[in-house]
Formats: sequence, C-alpha cells, structure tokens
Amino acid sequence: MTLALAGCAKESPPRALLYRLTITVDTPEGQKVGSSVARLWIGFGDGPLGGMGAAIFFNLKGAATVVDLGPRGYLLCLLWRDELRRGSTGQEGLLVPFAARPYRDRNMKMPQAIDAVVEARPKVSIPLKSLPALVRFRDPSQPSTAEWIDPANLDAVFGPGVAIARVDYEILGKPPMKPGAKLTDEIEVPEITASVARLQAVIPWIRLPKEKIAEMVKGSDLDPYSKNFYPGRGVIARYYISGVGDEH
Repeated sequence: MTLALAGCAKESPPRALLYRLTITVDTPEGQKVGSSVARLWIGFGDGPLGGMGAAIFFNLKGAATVVDLGPRGYLLCLLWRDELRRGSTGQEGLLVPFAARPYRDRNMKMPQAIDAVVEARPKVSIPLKSLPALVRFRDPSQPSTAEWIDPANLDAVFGPGVAIARVDYEILGKPPMKPGAKLTDEIEVPEITASVARLQAVIPWIRLPKEKIAEMVKGSDLDPYSKNFYPGRGVIARYYISGVGDEH
C-alpha cells in the first residue's frame, strides 16, 4: 500500500478563517443588531484515501450570536442547526453554499475556493430558511425555558412588529497565528472572547457542569427522558459554545 500511494498527491493542508455573523431585527422600538465572531478551521479529505471519509470537515471556535431585544428578551442564533426546520444548517455550514459558492461555480477545487474567499473577504446575505437554530429563553437563568423559533415568525414569540430584517455573513480573513504554531493554536482573538463572554452573561448556566444542567431541565420537554423530548432540541453546551473549553 505504501508503494501504491507514494506517487499520489498529499492531502491539502487545512485552512482557517474568521467570520462575523450579524443579525438585524426590526422592532417597534427600532432596529436591534447582534453579532458574533468565530474561527472556522477547514480540513480536506482529498488525499490518497479521500474517498473513504468526508470531502470537507470543520472545527469551529466561537459562541452563539446574541441579539438583545430589550424588554422583549434575547434572540440566540446557535452554532447548531434546527433539526426540525427544513433547510437549516449549522454556522459552519454557511461557508461553502454562500460565501464560497461564486468560486465553486468557477470550477475551483475546494481548497483554492476557500483561499479565494479568505482573500476576497466577502459579505453575503443568508436566507432565513438556512439559519441555524434560533432560540429564546423565557427566563435566561433557566435552561428549561428554551423555545425554538421560526425565523420567519419572530412576532409569534416577541410580539407584533418584530421580524428579522437581514442576516449578514462576513469573512474577516485569517486568524492571527503564533510563529511556528499549529493551525488551531492561533493567538487569542478579542472579538471571539467578547462573543463568548456576551453569551455567558445572557445564559450564565452555560458554564455549569452538564450534570447540573441536566438537573435544571429535569421534568421538562428538554429532559431526554421526557416523552416530549426530541433529539437535537436538548440544551447541549456545544450548540452554544465551541472550541473554548466551556462546551461539554
């Protein structure tokens, strides 16, 4: 096998980029805007054994996007998809079909398309149907009060006149790196740290051990042992924070 693969092309080295997700919401009190910055690491399964695994895979460092709607509460756009909403994708899944699509349409291979995206730093609009899971907590201190929201019907939860005006996905370039460091060992990015801190301030229980969170949702529809529980709609920390040591 070693001899057979000796002349084959090696797997493309991974890439990394920073992106900002911004959500603008119309309310009777005026527009409310929330944004978050995250680091996305992209690996490629295009080596000699590429056909045996995923063609592209991701590692994300960041937190859910928070929009403060004042007395109406908080709108959270999670890192994970809404598994009950057709077309929904996780934040990592926004890169290829939206930011990278123009370059893929030029028949670029995926690694080169990602390089082009990082160089161009596009800002693209995301359709509501493709958004990750949207959640609000009736009581942000209690994970059991989570409600999943239809992005096209925010008024059903937050009141008349509340609607998403637009969602922007912007590539910010490469993350800063320490000399000689591995690709995932980037220098701290203040915007990512701020995004994580913002989420933790809104739902402070996210920092608790998973056993404690399980106790807090016991008996609710978010309890995995509840007859009304639906997989993918539990309160799982990695849906809210990833890559910073607080997910479990």
